[in-house]
Amino acid sequence: MDENARFEPILDLPALDELHQLLGADLCDIAAQLLAQLPAQFDDVCAASAAGDFVALRSAAHSIKGSVGNMGGVALSRAAAALEKAALQHDAALVARLMEQIRSLLPETLVAFKAFVRERCED
Repeated sequence: MDENARFEPILDLPALDELHQLLGADLCDIAAQLLAQLPAQFDDVCAASAAGDFVALRSAAHSIKGSVGNMGGVALSRAAAALEKAALQHDAALVARLMEQIRSLLPETLVAFKAFVRERCED
């Protein structure tokens, strides 16, 4: 695991709060969509990694990087960016290490997003 990843926040809450002030209920809808889509995106990353398909892996990692990053999912977005780069370089050893990092960050990120939705979006 990247040494800095242990010290990174899962979510950038100040950025999410700012987005919530700007977008209101629309942000809650976007967060709900992310919660619904993220497990399938992770499945795509796992399938591509298992198949050794670096092109599909790069694309799937890019999808996670963008969707999570746009919503303030700092740690997972950075790990997905590193995975995207490792796939571009066909670095199987680094891909394996980053997959472990993403496997541990995904549940933490989902819990954090669910807590955000529960606290800021549900009446």
